[in-house]
Amino acid sequence: MHYLLSYHFVADMAARRASCRDEHLAHARSAHADGFLVLAGAFADSPPGAGGLLFLTAMQMVTCNPAEYFHFRD
Repeated sequence: MHYLLSYHFVADMAARRASCRDEHLAHARSAHADGFLVLAGAFADSPPGAGGLLFLTAMQMVTCNPAEYFHFRD
């Protein structure tokens, strides 16, 4: 099963993300290393624009939606 977590950027996203970007990228790298995050990146020219993370899971691997789990920890 696949899950898509999409981000819609606010106008000043580039300035606002600086304080949490390193932690966000570390979190994404961890999800990728654990085999849940398959693909991440911008959907269009950004900013402004939108981006997303594509997660893959199998029922025997996890008991929750990995996209929701990532979102609440991010």
